Amino acid sequence: MPPMTIKIAPQDVSRRMAFAATTSTDGYTRVVRPRKGKGSFSRKPKHGARAFD
Repeated sequence: MPPMTIKIAPQDVSRRMAFAATTSTDGYTRVVRPRKGKGSFSRKPKHGARAFD
């Protein structure tokens, strides 16, 4: 689930890495989708990123 990792860790490097990893047409939509729920996942970015990393 690549979109989930982008959702929980859209800090700085994570967002850049996620964007680079999802340069495809399908990836673009996936990166924009989780961006909407950034606030929801902003509460536990380290926890989620670590578990999914």
